[in-house]
Amino acid sequence: MPRIKRSQVGRDAAPKGQPTPAQPASTASSESQNDPSPSQVPPNNIPLLDTADSPIDAGSPGNVPLAEGQSVGDPAKTVFALRLALVVVSIVAIGLIVTVILLLTRGNGPASGTTSPQPNASAATTQEATPMYLTQYIAVDSGATKEDAIIIELHTDYQCPWCGRAEQIYGEALHDLAISGDVDLRIHLRTLVGDQIIGNDSSRRAAAAAVCANDVDAFWAYHSTIFANQPEEGVGFTDEQLLVDFPAQAGISGQALQDFQTCYQSGASQEQVQAMEDEGSQAGINGTPAFYVNGLPVNFDLQPSADSITSMNATDLLAALQNL
Repeated sequence: MPRIKRSQVGRDAAPKGQPTPAQPASTASSESQNDPSPSQVPPNNIPLLDTADSPIDAGSPGNVPLAEGQSVGDPAKTVFALRLALVVVSIVAIGLIVTVILLLTRGNGPASGTTSPQPNASAATTQEATPMYLTQYIAVDSGATKEDAIIIELHTDYQCPWCGRAEQIYGEALHDLAISGDVDLRIHLRTLVGDQIIGNDSSRRAAAAAVCANDVDAFWAYHSTIFANQPEEGVGFTDEQLLVDFPAQAGISGQALQDFQTCYQSGASQEQVQAMEDEGSQAGINGTPAFYVNGLPVNFDLQPSADSITSMNATDLLAALQNL
């Protein structure tokens, strides 16, 4: 596993002695990957080359005129030679395609023989990179964050299927580490899927509701509930779900429920949602989910080829993070 030089981090927006600007930087996040169906490219993968536009030439030597005095020769031998040549060319072409696919997808799936997914340092973290810390986020704060806590920033969209998978694999472990104080967990709620891909406002409304839940100290319960009820991409969330059903499932009641509903209906949280989206976009983070560890992009294995998802426990995740 590649190692990166870890900065000493505290509870401030950036480690002491380090700059805190949200400078644009390349990200190791996924390209816009918002559907784990076979028709979409899994996150952290480079799109495979499309060979459909390069058909084998269907021409035939029979279409080429003979020069004066030239003999066609033995037709059977000619056909055999042509068929043999075609077979050889096809084998070479298939070999090249397989090689390209293996090279492009290398390192993006689960490591052979592992039973738990492991975060891996991306190409960007193997070079001397300047840590980038953004300022617009929801802090999952236990109130007991340790001085040497690992800062993890997660960019997520409630309509992004791969974000839902990331929540299934890492959500509980990340929350446990935030509660223990070992991780300073910062959630950037993004609206890329709704705004740019599907063309609806569900990402934005769900994020606004989550901000309102944070205002009544129920962010993580509400955040988890949204992902647990994530619809098929394109269906979106109803106001009834966001305003009534999800708060009930998240345990929001009484005065907290009234305050939550007033916040959502007034649109008071929309400004913070827009601020998170604008800052992430300006920083060049244009795909979800995207993970940053101590200011540097890191690929978290989302098990794209797994038949069943293996959730990470807090102990193993912390060990993997400390070994980056």
